[in-house]
Amino acid sequence: MLDVGAIALSSLPASTAATGNLVPSSETDPGADHYRQSANQALTVFVGALKACKLRYNFTDLAILLQSGLACVFR
Repeated sequence: MLDVGAIALSSLPASTAATGNLVPSSETDPGADHYRQSANQALTVFVGALKACKLRYNFTDLAILLQSGLACVFR
């Protein structure tokens, strides 16, 4: 099981690598690999922004950020 607390406290590259490992492998499909890389880049941006704002987050938050543009509005 993945320790969410350890990811939240880890460095940015380690935390995004850990979340990227949750996406299924797509070694035989270049199209799927493109979307995997895009998702990994988005996660890197979101995790970096959340850490810069010193906001706590979990995997549900990351999933919502990936699916909704309105979720990116900070009030």
